[in-house]
Amino acid sequence: MSGVFINYRREDTAPYAGRIYDFLRRSFPNAKVFMDIDTIAPGEDFVEAINQTLAESRIVLAVIGPNWTKVTDTEGKRRLDNPDDYVVRELTAALESEARVIPVLVGGAAMPRTEALPARLQQLARRNAFEISDTRFIADAERLSGAIARVIDPAAAMDLAIQQPGNVRPDASSELTDALTIFKTLLWTGYALGLVWVFVQIGRAKEDERVAMLISAVLLLGLSAWFNVMLIRGKNWARMAYIALLAASVPAIIVGVKEQSAAEISMNVVGVLLTIWVIRLMFTEPIRRLFMGKVAGPR
Repeated sequence: MSGVFINYRREDTAPYAGRIYDFLRRSFPNAKVFMDIDTIAPGEDFVEAINQTLAESRIVLAVIGPNWTKVTDTEGKRRLDNPDDYVVRELTAALESEARVIPVLVGGAAMPRTEALPARLQQLARRNAFEISDTRFIADAERLSGAIARVIDPAAAMDLAIQQPGNVRPDASSELTDALTIFKTLLWTGYALGLVWVFVQIGRAKEDERVAMLISAVLLLGLSAWFNVMLIRGKNWARMAYIALLAASVPAIIVGVKEQSAAEISMNVVGVLLTIWVIRLMFTEPIRRLFMGKVAGPR
């Protein structure tokens, strides 16, 4: 159950429902957003398709316009009073399901009073409504997307919160910031250990070799600093290279362990543990999403 079902009355809210549908399709490319015009195949049983889609939906949007309670059939009878009316049928099934039903008010509509609804739909009057204004459509639709995301896709909710921190989950961007702080601290701590290790080796080298070693060390440390920056910016190739470097360095450390002092062995062990910790962070939220390109890295 991860879909979004849009219930609407063509005579009342079809243009609004269409805009909401298009917006949600862009916001949730991996989720099923159902609107009968586009998603019921020719020849498919309408009632069966509606029931199946409702069964798969976590969210049902009841799009309500100013004439929603007043629309009548060809005989002049109010369509809401007809249990076989498609809007009534869909909403009745939705209210009886585990889906979250959200009334969406458009065109300046007000939430229908309980007494204006047939008995089977009176629960709808107790649902907190969401208003989409003509003049604030984008901003309101973004807030609606955020509310939906928190139910069907928490990862998408974080994306939306980072992109529009004033509208959705204001704590999400700080969550990414905190995770990046830990990530950067580990990277630069490992870099500092490498710096110490390099200068220890230079100090132990023969005097005529030190200048060449120092030049090599400066170049290597500069390259390492640039590599850390690429990791912090979420470059996926850098993540893969980091893993490969760990795989290559561990055997080298083990082979040369007999020639190392206790201090050097301890430094190597700490370095390996820090590297493993960094790699673990790379594959856990929210840092993983940084490398997947779902959020922008710091500039």
